[in-house]
Amino acid sequence: MSQCAASAGLRVGSPIDLRNGFDLDTRKGQTLAMKIILKQEPEVVYMAPLSGPWCNWSNSKTDEQRHTDRQKALPMVRFCAQVAVHQLARGRKFIIENPRDSAIWWTHAFKYLTEKSGVTYGNLDFKAFHINKDVSNGYLSRPTSLLHNFPAGALGPLWSHTHSPKRDQSRDNAVQQTKQKYEQVYPYSFCTRLADMLRCFLNVKTRDASTSLLTDILELSLTDNELGEAHAH
Repeated sequence: MSQCAASAGLRVGSPIDLRNGFDLDTRKGQTLAMKIILKQEPEVVYMAPLSGPWCNWSNSKTDEQRHTDRQKALPMVRFCAQVAVHQLARGRKFIIENPRDSAIWWTHAFKYLTEKSGVTYGNLDFKAFHINKDVSNGYLSRPTSLLHNFPAGALGPLWSHTHSPKRDQSRDNAVQQTKQKYEQVYPYSFCTRLADMLRCFLNVKTRDASTSLLTDILELSLTDNELGEAHAH
């Protein structure tokens, strides 16, 4: 996702996830992440909270185990909702991704978020983005919802339909292993299309890779005064 956004000419912050040292289940990890958001003031934040505890296959567990797993996952869910509210308050955008039938949409934090003005859902089908045969048989073949606050039509080309997420209490044991393998691995064509739509929405001019890299290096190395002088020329 970050690579495609950068290739489209957007300025991209480093991904905030466990692989980069951010444990969003902890207060420390959330504080570090929020400091970055406050400093960088991103126009769009894309979030994909852990979906395992909320997916249909979790219904195969005992009520006690399922409840325990979801309680452990709640800090990340609440943090994503807090970031979304932060973006709303500042006139900026957010996108939150999870399976359409995920129970995450029925948590108090996300139900509160959906009551905010301008917040809506869109549903997409990753099979429409030509993912390979092996992956299409697993987690990414399942309908996915994006909760967001973009104006009507801004993300329209992504959607398969626009109904809200629905509850599905079916028990699906087969999804678990496939989902763990492919979680948060998006089809490249989906990433490029979303990045291009964000570029158009934000009215960012397309830059070639060399220009983007040089500009980013200069902006990271120059002071504000020096940067202003450079842009003046």
